[in-house]
Amino acid sequence: MTKDQIILALAELNKELKKQNVHGEICIMGGAVMCLVFNSRESTQDIDAIMAPTEIIQKAAFNVSQTLNLENNFWINDAVKVFESDYSQFLDSKFSYSHLNVLTASPEYMFAMKSLAARSGTNDEDDLIFLKNYLKLTKLDQAMRIINKFYPEQKLNISSQALLKDLFNSKI
Repeated sequence: MTKDQIILALAELNKELKKQNVHGEICIMGGAVMCLVFNSRESTQDIDAIMAPTEIIQKAAFNVSQTLNLENNFWINDAVKVFESDYSQFLDSKFSYSHLNVLTASPEYMFAMKSLAARSGTNDEDDLIFLKNYLKLTKLDQAMRIINKFYPEQKLNISSQALLKDLFNSKI
């Protein structure tokens, strides 16, 4: 989904919620934030989000996929919940509507999530490079402070450690 497709889909989702007289909220994370907020990517596969009310939004999103002929019926999903932090940090976005409040993960929260995920074969590395520069991080300890702020009890896996080590030319 491109930025324009995401914006169109969110506007349609708002219409679906309005028909039901339901007010929803989504907290967007992942690649969609990289497209919408930072313009650092042309597209993303889907929108990773924490949402409420979950079931109503998911059903409305399915209707949107039919209306817009989206290839992915599950263009918005909550699989990202595994990376939700007790210390989550979301910011208001300019993409909110009458029946849909849209929040986006803060740059620091995005950096911490992407560091924790560090999935191979994804955009995680490119996203981390962008966020490292955006946040003006020059040292590994700066990065680790951000990660520990959001995930104080979480240990980085081997691939995350290797990626961060390469990004900062340092030892963990």
